[in-house]
Amino acid sequence: MKLKLNFSKNSKPILNPLNVEINGFINRVIGNNNKYHGKFSRYSVSSMQGGSMGKDGILDFPNGGYVFVSSDDDGFISKIIIGLSKNAKNLGVLDMKYEGMEIDDFIVNEKFDLVRTISPLILTDKERSLTFKDEGFIDALTDKCIKKLINCGYDKKLANTIKISEFHPEKYKTKMVEIKGAKNICNKVMFVVHGDKKMRKALYELGLGKCTGFGFGAVAINNKK
Repeated sequence: MKLKLNFSKNSKPILNPLNVEINGFINRVIGNNNKYHGKFSRYSVSSMQGGSMGKDGILDFPNGGYVFVSSDDDGFISKIIIGLSKNAKNLGVLDMKYEGMEIDDFIVNEKFDLVRTISPLILTDKERSLTFKDEGFIDALTDKCIKKLINCGYDKKLANTIKISEFHPEKYKTKMVEIKGAKNICNKVMFVVHGDKKMRKALYELGLGKCTGFGFGAVAINNKK
């Protein structure tokens, strides 16, 4: 399931990525010292969406922002929903107040999906950052996605139906996201995903690549005709 969490507009300029602040928000929602903190992220939390970056590098959300939270784990989603309902009045990211939640689930197509990253994707090989400019990038991404599904307990045969191919690679971009001095080399890409329908939806709910619970690797399906 995928949830869309809505926030009010900011009144103060935002100079840095909000990954840390959003992560803190999620931990407040499900409770500090929760069993998910610091563990493998069987969920995806996007970066703050809906903003615009000025030429001066200042990020602004004049119409408010929103964050997508998704998971194939119903228990995790339940904790998010319960936590939001209990603490709604006291929640926010910086001065952007939490304003409500709605279900915005993935609509998976019958045979394949056109997918794009809405949060930068981190992919590594033996701790070396990979970008779309590296040979074998798509193969490495496919392999990581299949292994993630298997690690989550999905049938190996079904997981191996996942096939990822490039889509408009001329529009691919790299992005560096610096968080607390750590420079994360990321990818903004689009691709075609074939495979078992259930496996595809689970993959999108989990997020692609590394650090999916920390604002990276969230995706959207392009269902526009």
